[in-house]
Amino acid sequence: MNTLIMWVMACGAVLGGLDRILGNRFGLGKRFEEGFELLGATALSMAGIICLVPLLTLGLEKTIVTPNFFSTNSVS
Repeated sequence: MNTLIMWVMACGAVLGGLDRILGNRFGLGKRFEEGFELLGATALSMAGIICLVPLLTLGLEKTIVTPNFFSTNSVS
């Protein structure tokens, strides 16, 4: 199923790129361009989250989740 979704997305990207090259005859080129403009903001937010994960992990381990939390609350 994942492969099918990837193929559909790839075909849409190719169609949008071709429409953009051919002068945006079907309106797909404009959406293709908007998608590329959004990639920068998306990548920046993903990189920010990836950089914050170690700090969040340390903070949660010291305040909320301790190793004892998992050993005492296990279901038998």
